[in-house]
Amino acid sequence: MHPDPLVSVVLRGFTIGYAKSIDLAYNELLKGHVSDGEDCWLDHYGISINMSDPFESVEEVLFHASTYVRNELDEPLASELGNRLEMRMVSQICTT
Repeated sequence: MHPDPLVSVVLRGFTIGYAKSIDLAYNELLKGHVSDGEDCWLDHYGISINMSDPFESVEEVLFHASTYVRNELDEPLASELGNRLEMRMVSQICTT
């Protein structure tokens, strides 16, 4: 049995991208570049967000998920999900 690509590709990509975004923002907080609650919301509800995955591997997962969404899903879902995945890629680029 093969996993549903919406879960194994898209949800996984979004989750990894989201976690990496929080990790990058938290690192900026530690450097004093952002203020928690003012520039961003960093409450991770007790879940470890320390990601050792390099940016390039996260970007690759997000790109794969975005490509799947844009090629396999119908509008407007393809645009909505694709935009959210690509926003995660942009947020990663802006903080690296």
